[in-house]
Amino acid sequence: MDIDTADAIDSVRHEITRAEGSLHGDIGRVETSLRADIEKFGHTLRGEITAMRDELRGETGAMRDELRGDMSAIRDELKRHTDMRIEDVRDDIRMLAEGFASLSGRIDRLTR
Repeated sequence: MDIDTADAIDSVRHEITRAEGSLHGDIGRVETSLRADIEKFGHTLRGEITAMRDELRGETGAMRDELRGDMSAIRDELKRHTDMRIEDVRDDIRMLAEGFASLSGRIDRLTR
């Protein structure tokens, strides 16, 4: 190999080594930048998730309270309705008892 070829090869090796060092530096800067961006994004995402969690807890709490109120109103309405139906049944039982008492009196008079 002649001197010009050897010098050209050395020059190319030197350029490759310089480019490699430059690439390592560029990759390092990109990696650092990406890590910072990912960390920043992670903090932002955590904050948004926390805010959404708190908002959902508030909404579910409000819905729970509303449902409890609705269920209480339904329970009260059903209790009133049941009480009315029970009173109706009691009235029917009283009428039947009076009817049986009247029939029993008539039967007693007829059998004497």
